[in-house]
Amino acid sequence: MKKITTLALVLFSSVSAFSQTKASIASIDSSSLKKPDSSHFAVFYFYRAFIPKMVAPIKKVPIYVDDSLVYNLKANTLVAVKIFKEGKHNVCVDKDGETTIVSKIKFGNEYFYKCSIVPGLWGGKPAIETVTVKVGKEETGLLKDE
Repeated sequence: MKKITTLALVLFSSVSAFSQTKASIASIDSSSLKKPDSSHFAVFYFYRAFIPKMVAPIKKVPIYVDDSLVYNLKANTLVAVKIFKEGKHNVCVDKDGETTIVSKIKFGNEYFYKCSIVPGLWGGKPAIETVTVKVGKEETGLLKDE
């Protein structure tokens, strides 16, 4: 894998399991997500939507950004990754790059990726999809009710 010096992993709230409701996701650490000056980086948010602990798959979703493994995402987890280089970046959840999403990054923006495990014959396959900022914040509880 290529080494990337422009990528920094920041775990704003790497909680092994959110509480039992989506409403409690916002109370975990949403205050630390406020950033005073985001003009020098963009933020990727990777999350797995709420799944009750009893039925949550044990398998983790490996997250690769530009061929570098940045995190193994467990069920009911939200991870933020700061990107310090503008331009195109490849995001995928497998080493082979079958699930690659190419994102054009601009500083100051937020990008949300919803990760999941698609049931399969041998334990499931990781999947990823891009979602809008509004949908991502609603599903993770980061959207403030105004």
